[in-house]
Amino acid sequence: MDRDNEKVSIIVPVYNVEKYIDQCMESICTQTYKRIEIVIVCDESTDDSSVKCRSWADKDQRIRLILNHQRKGLGAARNIGLRSATGRYIVYVDSDDWIKKDYIEKLYCAIKKTQANYVASVGFYEIKEGNHTSENVTLPAGEYSSDWDRMIVLLKEAPAVWKKIYDREWLISNGLFQPELFHYEDWGFEIGLVLQTEKILLIPEMGVFYRNEREGCLSNDNLEVLFLDFRRSIEFGLHEAKQAGILEKYRVVLQKYLLHDYCLRVIQATNARNEKALQILHQIKADILVEYLGYQEEHELKKCICFGSFSLRRIIQRTTIFEKNFEYYGFSGIISAMTQGKALEVENENSFRVIQVSQDISGTFGNAVDSIQEATILCIDFLEERNSILELADNQYITESEAYETSTIKANYIKNIIQSGSDEFVSLWKKKCLIFCQKLSLKRDMVTIVLVKSRMALQYGDRNNRKEFTNLYNLKQINYMISKLEDYFLDCCRKNGISVKEFDFPIQYYFTEEKFEYGCRPQYMNEALYTFLGFQIFSEICT
Repeated sequence: MDRDNEKVSIIVPVYNVEKYIDQCMESICTQTYKRIEIVIVCDESTDDSSVKCRSWADKDQRIRLILNHQRKGLGAARNIGLRSATGRYIVYVDSDDWIKKDYIEKLYCAIKKTQANYVASVGFYEIKEGNHTSENVTLPAGEYSSDWDRMIVLLKEAPAVWKKIYDREWLISNGLFQPELFHYEDWGFEIGLVLQTEKILLIPEMGVFYRNEREGCLSNDNLEVLFLDFRRSIEFGLHEAKQAGILEKYRVVLQKYLLHDYCLRVIQATNARNEKALQILHQIKADILVEYLGYQEEHELKKCICFGSFSLRRIIQRTTIFEKNFEYYGFSGIISAMTQGKALEVENENSFRVIQVSQDISGTFGNAVDSIQEATILCIDFLEERNSILELADNQYITESEAYETSTIKANYIKNIIQSGSDEFVSLWKKKCLIFCQKLSLKRDMVTIVLVKSRMALQYGDRNNRKEFTNLYNLKQINYMISKLEDYFLDCCRKNGISVKEFDFPIQYYFTEEKFEYGCRPQYMNEALYTFLGFQIFSEICT
């Protein structure tokens, strides 16, 4: 075999896609990478899908058409294609989607160069009703090869088999076939796939146009049918993990993986007011999540109060466990948060920012701590202390945060600006921190404190290619100041008998993603880091 130009097998499952198959096949047959075989596995359809597939097979000799005389589903069709494929590499393309002309070439070049078990795009183009296109991006580009990396990929990467290229020999030798279901076959397959890899590569190029909620799509079946297959898919994945001897090693991450998708399905069933579907989901949780995987539900009864940066909010959201009773007090520093103030009118097009700035002005967080009467997780960071404090005429304070910068405050005139890090700032901050710790000491039997040691990013880019921010010296100075404030807070907690669970930023994920959805700014990080710390907190609290 000419290993400089190896064959790629493209497997296309087909069922009732008469309206879409031509666009799909056109995009495959005109690929810039020519050494491909196209394996169409066509289930017995009620439309003219098979007729169109035969027409394409007549036009392109690289196409092999396999006809099933019954409906077997996506998982079965892909398995049939995998067993009959002859290429060195495998790509799955769904027949209602289409791909960019150079997509196979980019995938092939990446997997050949890196010898990864599989290569995936960081995201895909999602086509919704009215042909509206949006980018769906998950994790930063780069190589993922450690145990932590595998867990992050499983928890955050979209479980989509159709935006990847696989080493065929690796798939076959590890028995990585898909559950033969009509729905959710990706969910169970992803468990064995990701957790058995040695190397995963995510590339920044996106090439799949994914058609969401199309007419006739299987995902439009009734929820009871969908969720019974969801259960079967998860059971399949856990069985594969047990057979591979990795179930115990990854038990906690599998709890988190299932919990996240369980919660999404509950929202779906609740919005549909489908009690039977909810019963199926609750049984999945009881049988698999709690009984089989050993997940502890007690923490779900706890309240969660989150105080600090927007990054902290994203980290806590990644834990999944605080959806029901969650309060966020953001864009606020200790000085204003521990000062009772009168409400002022705030104007901003973003209602979320109006709420946060209003809370900051009024010192609402301090009241929230005083009002704790139940078991509560209190998550904090001090990243917002990078901002200066605006002092108003009546001894009221405002944190000069991002939210404040875009807001209009109808207030008294600003009496003074207290620069972050100045002697005046630090002195006032320590006084307010003592008030905070006094409040906590009164609630120590009810509160579990989680301190995330958030920092400004010094670099931006992705996992393999990073550049330094131009104002590097200032960023380092801010980080040093934050570390000193944290030390003071922890010392106050020790003196008051308050225990604190501390979580550091891991150095390998310590950068801002260049294409982060809210901009490439040093106060933001990336989804790998948010997922990592979210899982760390989940593990600490739930086990």
